[in-house]
Amino acid sequence: MNTTTILQSRAIQARFSPPDPAQANGAFVFDRDELLTRTGDVLDGRHPGVLTTADRAGIPRPRWMATLSFEAFPILYALTSPHSRKLEDLQVHPDVSWLFANEDMSMTVTLNGKAAEIFDPYEIKHVWSAIEDKHQAYFLREQPCVTVIGTVVDTVECCLPMRNFRVPFSIEELCPKVGSGA
Repeated sequence: MNTTTILQSRAIQARFSPPDPAQANGAFVFDRDELLTRTGDVLDGRHPGVLTTADRAGIPRPRWMATLSFEAFPILYALTSPHSRKLEDLQVHPDVSWLFANEDMSMTVTLNGKAAEIFDPYEIKHVWSAIEDKHQAYFLREQPCVTVIGTVVDTVECCLPMRNFRVPFSIEELCPKVGSGA
């Protein structure tokens, strides 16, 4: 597969390969491998994400999540309060969407999949140890209990908003760039 793809785009300068002056209409040249690497950099467990669930009425409920592990990608783990309403949402509607961004918001990554509460004590203990930075698990200040949510990711899309550019990645091509494969 050719890793360099030419796509039409009307936006200004990209952080990846600059437009080829020989191309008309502001064509945008990007290196798929570089974009995969940058996507993996965003999915490092250090960038907070927004988890969107749907409540019983089907209303989307986005929530910031900052205690994450991509170590077992394509499974994404997150710590949450055992009293969180998102756990009720997942029992009714397990389909979820995650949104992540790099520091300057020039790239976003959307992950979609099915999520559920994890009950296996070994798996919970493993996820707890895999998440190095727990200081943003604010619920732990009120109660020393934790619940783990596991999301099995089935689709990934990278977006460069300033260029109105989106590209899907397969789980297979992204796995080596995320978590223990990175």
